[in-house]
Amino acid sequence: MKKFKKLLPSVLVLVMVFAFTSETFACTGFYIGSNWSENGSTYYGRSEDYNEEQVKIFGVKPAMDWPSGSLFKISDGFTMANPPHTYRYTYCKDSPAEGNYLLDANGNPEGEYCAEIGINEKGVAMSATVSTYYNSNAEAADPLISDGLIEAALGSVILGSSATAREGIELVGKIIDEKGAGECNSLFISDPNEVWFMEIVSGHQWAAIKLPPDKVMVQPNLMLMNSIDLNDTENVIASKNIKSLPESKGFLATDENGNIDITKTYGKPYAGDGTTVRYWQGLNYMNPAKAASLDYKSIHSQNNPAPLLYEPDRKLSTMEALRLLAYRGEGSKHDTNAGTAPYAIGNGNQTECHVVEIRKGMPGPLATLQWQAMADAEWSIYLPYFSTLITEVNDKYNEPSLKYVDGSLLWVFKQINYLCYNHRKETGNDNYGVKIKEYFAKYQQSIIEQQKTVDNDMLAYYNSDPVLAQKKANEIGLKLSEQAYNMGRQVLMELNEYIKAGDDSKPFVPSGLTKNEMPDYSFESTKIEHITPATPIEKIEKDATNGNKDKGDANKVITHKDSSIADKDKDKNKKQTNVNTADDQSIIIWVGLILSATTLIYIKRRKA
Repeated sequence: MKKFKKLLPSVLVLVMVFAFTSETFACTGFYIGSNWSENGSTYYGRSEDYNEEQVKIFGVKPAMDWPSGSLFKISDGFTMANPPHTYRYTYCKDSPAEGNYLLDANGNPEGEYCAEIGINEKGVAMSATVSTYYNSNAEAADPLISDGLIEAALGSVILGSSATAREGIELVGKIIDEKGAGECNSLFISDPNEVWFMEIVSGHQWAAIKLPPDKVMVQPNLMLMNSIDLNDTENVIASKNIKSLPESKGFLATDENGNIDITKTYGKPYAGDGTTVRYWQGLNYMNPAKAASLDYKSIHSQNNPAPLLYEPDRKLSTMEALRLLAYRGEGSKHDTNAGTAPYAIGNGNQTECHVVEIRKGMPGPLATLQWQAMADAEWSIYLPYFSTLITEVNDKYNEPSLKYVDGSLLWVFKQINYLCYNHRKETGNDNYGVKIKEYFAKYQQSIIEQQKTVDNDMLAYYNSDPVLAQKKANEIGLKLSEQAYNMGRQVLMELNEYIKAGDDSKPFVPSGLTKNEMPDYSFESTKIEHITPATPIEKIEKDATNGNKDKGDANKVITHKDSSIADKDKDKNKKQTNVNTADDQSIIIWVGLILSATTLIYIKRRKA
């Protein structure tokens, strides 16, 4: 949950009354136990939602040795001593151009700010976080700490130092016990053997449970952990005072067996329609019959909490796992495209989406795949990485620019998403995007099917020579990502020509769909066809003044000058765009009686 500090202008007043900010966070996490997947894999993942302009960088942090006394620190104020050694891990972090990094003595950005997803060399994976909110009783008893542990630090802290999932949970818990938490958050930590789900519920209280193989879940900014048995130390880990604190303050809620109910005790009473409707959409995706009997507006942490875990009505495919984060309730009674839902799991504020797949019958270094999609899930491709092994990624993931630039894998898919979302919102039809979606689905399915052969080949390489396997993991990741970039760039060029022609009465059809151009995801050739950006993609002026509230505020245009998703009124580097959705999570700041000539007001902006 990212924090931003906004400095308001000086005010010459005798009394400043109420300052109010309404902010909405729409990250959605999910889990599919191995019993409910077609191939026996375990899946979990998350959409990282903030706004359409957020820029992410995917890369690999090398293993590091740290001198005694050195500190890990982030700009939000959290610091801790570095361990003597940290492991290699993948990350998907904020661009340094966002302005959130501390700089070292040489002026270089420190750390990996908001490294939201990654897998380390020990096979420990992490997805963090989905923002949650505590109630007034919990806040009064154990408020959040201004310089406590927050989302921005979790990726680096967990992946750098955890050799197992349980170690990761215990490490986070120890830090919160000692330094406190700056945010309420939920997160996943896994290794090849187990997956843990953790909820940070107040300044020093937290709980984690080992997720069972016979359940699924979708978690959209709600505290959802129900009753837990603190005596079950094999499957439950929690802070020492998770139960005694609320008991002493008179707000403990328990089940019939006397076990603490985390949600009823700590959760915000009502999280907002935009949150609860995403819970409904997730339930409907997994089990429509269960969703049919649920009124999403009735979900209330104290009076009617929703269950965290349940069973789906079928075994789910890899494609279904990957496409969950793009789901908008299509065809259901709460279909965001049809205007019958205030918000959606698959929304235009996604900055990146990821799915972790843990496969049975594979050695530890090959067991966990990181499926990584840049930009919004609806019009993007998840690329699989053997992240326990890889030491490098395509340079096209590393473009920090906050506006469109050719040669960026993120910006190609971000631009496609923007154009397709905007057209659908303006016109009520999907003629820009419907055939792109069809093409991308075929492309994605081709990758999924080829993964079986790649796994067999990787297993042979690994059994023969683990060093060779690492080399091959790097090679195949570079090859596939280059193909995906070239394909996406071609689609974007053709889409721009379609827009320039000015006739959208018939759907745009990518040539790759017509020609059935699919990826060559194999080890047969390590040759990579590079496209060197030369002439910029055709620039299309597209006034979005009346379009696509789903994609942020209405002042976005695509300009002739830079083909960027530009903000006419605001400084992108400071990221002060107010994400305007129906999810009415609110932060209210009351400021009273200002008698001095100047007043500094800091408002913490957060990212789910």
